[in-house]
Amino acid sequence: LDLNNNLMLGSINGIGVFPNLEFLQLHDNFFTGTVPEALGSFSNLEAFTLHETSISGTMPQSVCDLNLTSLIADCLGPEPDIVCPCCTDCRPE
Repeated sequence: LDLNNNLMLGSINGIGVFPNLEFLQLHDNFFTGTVPEALGSFSNLEAFTLHETSISGTMPQSVCDLNLTSLIADCLGPEPDIVCPCCTDCRPE
């Protein structure tokens, strides 16, 4: 599901209704809130991008446990938007 660069805003908590996604691209939007724990149940998910959003907090361990081939977030710098020990690419906030 490619939603990047669409000027979308709001929470991504409702994304749990798409558990069979393989790719979830949310970058370059105005999403807020945190990464929902429900994403950790997306067993087919291979790539998740959420950099250049206003999402903050800590990446849920359940998402890290998916061992995604690509996980990109705003997790670089002294005060990152997202604390992400499992990201494959950390972008500046």
